Amino acid sequence: MLLRAIVDQHGGVVLHAAKALGVSHSLVHEVLSGGRGAGTKLLRALSEHTGRSMDDILHGIERDRGPRESERLGAHPQFKVRLEELQRVLQRRGTKPDAAVIAEMHEWTGSRALPRLTVTFMMKVYEALQQGIEDNWSDPEMDPEIAPSDIR
Repeated sequence: MLLRAIVDQHGGVVLHAAKALGVSHSLVHEVLSGGRGAGTKLLRALSEHTGRSMDDILHGIERDRGPRESERLGAHPQFKVRLEELQRVLQRRGTKPDAAVIAEMHEWTGSRALPRLTVTFMMKVYEALQQGIEDNWSDPEMDPEIAPSDIR
């Protein structure tokens, strides 16, 4: 596991690895012990630390290049139409589309370009990004500059 390897690089000391990654030591410990999964903040930290994309980290695909423009979800030829459909689905559910999540969707990259884009796939990406944002907002230790009173 990549996180274990980074801890090992720091003499097996979780606190040192967490500082190098810019996350709390309790987060690293919880992930290593299986108490929680890796959220967006930890994945971003691992990505920045290793120079690999989050998708590469999640799926074990190493690349020595950045994502191609064609791999960016917002660059997909069907993105605009599918995004409009997604927003209608969310509104039918009584959910106001989250602008921060939509913005992240534009920049989200996969390990390869998608030949076809579906609303179901868009919903899964939307929900995953939304959960990542909510996870980071709900844990003040994840973003120490956010006061508990700032949490929605």
